[in-house]
Amino acid sequence: MTHRRIPVRYADVVATLALVLATGGTAYAAAALPKHSVGAPQLKSGAVITAKLHGRAVTTRKLARNAVGSPQIKDGSVSLTDLVGADVTGTISFSVAGTSCTTLALGVHGALPGQVSFFSWTTITPAGVVAGPSRVTGADQVSVALCNLDAAPATVPSAGVRVVTFG
Repeated sequence: MTHRRIPVRYADVVATLALVLATGGTAYAAAALPKHSVGAPQLKSGAVITAKLHGRAVTTRKLARNAVGSPQIKDGSVSLTDLVGADVTGTISFSVAGTSCTTLALGVHGALPGQVSFFSWTTITPAGVVAGPSRVTGADQVSVALCNLDAAPATVPSAGVRVVTFG
């Protein structure tokens, strides 16, 4: 059996040496640097960009309170879709005694505690009835205050409404 000797070329030696040096520096940095020793002061401006971040690497829980405000948000980068939680349209029926108020509990799929809610009529507002503030009271639950300004009781068999939650 004969062994065939492969000639060593200068390009092969240089390529191998470059590979060893390139990976060795990264390995050294990973092993030798103390945990959390690289921070903002060590980074060049513009070194960390969106494309270099893993999806979900920056979340609400990882941001300090008030860390992001209007000056840090690019115009047109946030839309209503980014803010809306639940957006439910439907019909309700209710009765309110004359010159009194009541609170309606509405099932709103997707509403979460801590969100802000907005209630509006999608049909003609029932005569004498005004809607007060609404709020998310629990998962999938929104309450809205309704007041009847007329002396006569108000019975509404079907009123169109829309509830949107944000946050």
